[in-house]
Amino acid sequence: MLKIRHFAALLLCAATITAQAKAPVASKLGEGCHLRGFSDPLRCMKIKVPSNYQAPEAASIEIFVTIAPSLREQAKPDPLFILAGGPGQAGSSLVGLLNHSMQKVRATRDVIFIDQRGTGRSGKLDCPHFSDQNLSLTENESLQVFKSCAESYAVNLSDYTTANAARDLDFVRATLGYEQINVWGGSYGTRLAQTYARLFPGQTRALILDGVASPEQILGVWSKDAQASLTRLFEQCAQDTDCNTAFPQLAQDFEQVRTAVRNNSTPVSLLHPRTAEQTEVPFSYEMFADTVRTALYTPAAMSGLPQLISQASQGNFKPIVTGLLTFMEWSQDSMSMLLTFSVACAEDIPYLDQTTIDEEINSGFLEGLQAKTWPKYCQQLSVPTEPRHSTDNIAQPVLLLSGEYDPVTPPWRAEQAMQHMSKAQHIVVPQLAHGVSNIGCAPKLLRQFLDQPEAKVDAACLLETRFPPFVISAAGPKP
Repeated sequence: MLKIRHFAALLLCAATITAQAKAPVASKLGEGCHLRGFSDPLRCMKIKVPSNYQAPEAASIEIFVTIAPSLREQAKPDPLFILAGGPGQAGSSLVGLLNHSMQKVRATRDVIFIDQRGTGRSGKLDCPHFSDQNLSLTENESLQVFKSCAESYAVNLSDYTTANAARDLDFVRATLGYEQINVWGGSYGTRLAQTYARLFPGQTRALILDGVASPEQILGVWSKDAQASLTRLFEQCAQDTDCNTAFPQLAQDFEQVRTAVRNNSTPVSLLHPRTAEQTEVPFSYEMFADTVRTALYTPAAMSGLPQLISQASQGNFKPIVTGLLTFMEWSQDSMSMLLTFSVACAEDIPYLDQTTIDEEINSGFLEGLQAKTWPKYCQQLSVPTEPRHSTDNIAQPVLLLSGEYDPVTPPWRAEQAMQHMSKAQHIVVPQLAHGVSNIGCAPKLLRQFLDQPEAKVDAACLLETRFPPFVISAAGPKP
């Protein structure tokens, strides 16, 4: 009996070595490169893919791929592919995840970052009119500038769909030499990851979805979820001694600010947070609402929001406008806004009916901002409508991660997506917002899941995460 077991162990070892031998040597792929956000050298390359997979010989697009080779010489044969959010964010802008989120995963697996077509170094479709240099444009002027921007690109925007991005992903997989891959997607990247698993089930080993967009979700329909997130923030402040003492009437202060911004169009004069130049910002209600929505994405920004609201209720709008400019700086640098609209106008906005728009308008502080304005931008593009996203069952193991306070992909969206999955487990982290993978013990759990994707993940350590201290003054939290 002992000899049989020993022989079986040898066979298992041989099989493992054979499987590992099939994995490409990532350190020999592409060329050495350094990217912002991660100090160690990486490997970078560009891979040509068809612009239109129905006519693959007609034209091509170069997809930029960043490779972080496994820290072990013998990497596991199934790497982790990283898909960014947006749509419009480039995978290469997420290489900082290697510092924490993907550190333990990289110990045994190659980690591959993909710049989706139309983002980053994969032919970024950029429109500079979304920068803070154009805040004074009227709506009609903004639409015209956007139309001119779209017409300045000699590309067929109908090629820039989620389905084609998924086909690019598999083209990259095959070119690099991997038989199967694991996929991590964040925010919109979860939509792309699900699309990939449905189009290429045989090449998909497991999925990690962080901030889950369900197939039924329409981009831009966020008012109810944003209001729910803000309400939770107010409740959190009321339960916190320092925050409640500093801002005892936070909800009332917020309503006062809403009224003041809506009734007063006087520009706010301040020093620009990046250039330090004197700047005048025409702070409209739409800008105010979107600044609050953006601040709700992370607990760090959320913890400072009560203080910004309080300052604005006292007539000092400089702190919250500084937040607006900071958010716009990040968006302009990392997002491809024309790609955002190319996807949304083909896959989401055509399915936005008037009943939904009316519900959005009456569902809180955001007042249906995107639902009202995005169709107007879509009229400037005229991209053909794509079919609704498939809800075919995903049979591969899936780990879904949600933050309780998420204003755009809250936990109920993940539950909705799970209805179309056979082997899914969902972790909801209290007092977190949009993005879980970089928090606390999450990196360890990602590694555990990928090592044994059908085993139950023990998330007890992650559920101990706590909301950061509230900022109560310009000096920060109470000492």
